[in-house]
Amino acid sequence: MWFRRFSMLAVLALVITVAALATATLVRAQGDLPPRPDAPTSVPDTSDDNKGDMQTGRITGTIIDSATGAPTPGVTVYVGGLAVRSDANGNYVRDGLAPGAYLVLIWLYPRVAVPAQDAATVQVWAGQTVVQHLYFRDLPQP
Repeated sequence: MWFRRFSMLAVLALVITVAALATATLVRAQGDLPPRPDAPTSVPDTSDDNKGDMQTGRITGTIIDSATGAPTPGVTVYVGGLAVRSDANGNYVRDGLAPGAYLVLIWLYPRVAVPAQDAATVQVWAGQTVVQHLYFRDLPQP
C-alpha cells in the first residue's frame, strides 16, 4: 500500500515538473516578458516639517444667540485655556491643537448674558476639525 501511495506521489511530482517546464518553454518561445516598471526614484518626505497641520487639530464653531438664532460677533471663547474671539459672522477658530481633550467655554459679561449650556469637553485628533457651536441668552435688563 505504501508503495502505491509513494508511486502516485512520484507520478504527480513528475507531472507538475513537466508542466512547469512546458510553461517556461512556451513563454520563451513567445518572446521576452515585458520589462518591469522602474522603482520610483523619489520617496515622499515624511519628516515632521512636511506634516504641518496633520499633526494638530482645530476646534471651531459659531456663537449663537439662543433667543434669536443669530450668530454673534465679538464674543470671547476659551479653548484649552486660551481666548479667541468670534469674527464678524460669529465664528471662532482655535488652530494648532495637539491631540487631546480641551475645555471649550463661552465668556460673557456678567449681568448682561449667560451661557445657555455648560462648558464642553471636546476631543481633538490629529488632522481633525471639531465643530462646537456655543449658545447664550441675554439676561433681562432692569
